[in-house]
This record gives sequence, structure tokens and C-alpha cells, in this order.
Amino acid sequence: MRKSLTLLCLYSWLAACTNAQEPEKAAITENFILANDTMIYLSNFIVNYYAKDTAFITKYKASQKIWMQYRDAQLAMKFPAYDKSEYGSIYSQCAGDYLAALTNQRNAILKVWKTGIPEGEVCRGSIPLPDQKRPN
Repeated sequence: MRKSLTLLCLYSWLAACTNAQEPEKAAITENFILANDTMIYLSNFIVNYYAKDTAFITKYKASQKIWMQYRDAQLAMKFPAYDKSEYGSIYSQCAGDYLAALTNQRNAILKVWKTGIPEGEVCRGSIPLPDQKRPN
């Protein structure tokens, strides 16, 4: 069965964290889970909507992969110490909330592929118009 790229990347990220220090594993907060669930929903929608457009799907998946690398690099930049205990016991919450904020920014970008963009926007590219038929 086809799984969304987002879900696969999340599992990859979680697997990588299991090999990391314990504090990093705990960076999965409720806020991040909610933001990530929204991204999975949007990703599934986009993949279903554009299923026949293989060029778009290839570029979308590449974009998601690079964005996840960016997200992880941003977290590493914000908390660069190898020993995360250096940031105190609140590190896990702070890291999870930061990942949630970054993911919510990405969700805002992806959401336009679901809601559409007003007719007349000449630079809409692959973004659909609001009245175009979409899968549920």
C-alpha cells in the first residue's frame, strides 16, 4: 500500500531519534504530533489530488524531503549542544514546540494546495482554483 511521504519521513525521524540520546526522543510533544498529523492529512490530500501528475508528485516529494531536512537542521541550530541536558529539563518541551511551530509554517504553505487560490492569480502555478473539483 502507498504511504504518504510525510508519514514515512516521520517514521524515519523517529527511528533516528531512538538511536540518539534519550532527551531527543522526548522532543515529540503533543503540539508536534498535532502539527504533524495536519501535515500528514494535507500531504495525503495533495498526493490524491495530483495522483495522475507524476511530475508534480515527484517534485512535491522532493520538496517535502528537503523541507524535513531543513526542519531538523533548524532544530539542531537552535539547540546545537550534543548533550541536550545542557538546556535543562525543559529541552524536550522546547524542542517539540519548536518542531511544531516549523511544521505549522509548512502546513500554511501546503494548505493552499487544498483550499485553492483566487481566479485571476497569474502566478498560481500548480495550485488549483477554489472551485476546482477535489477529492475529499
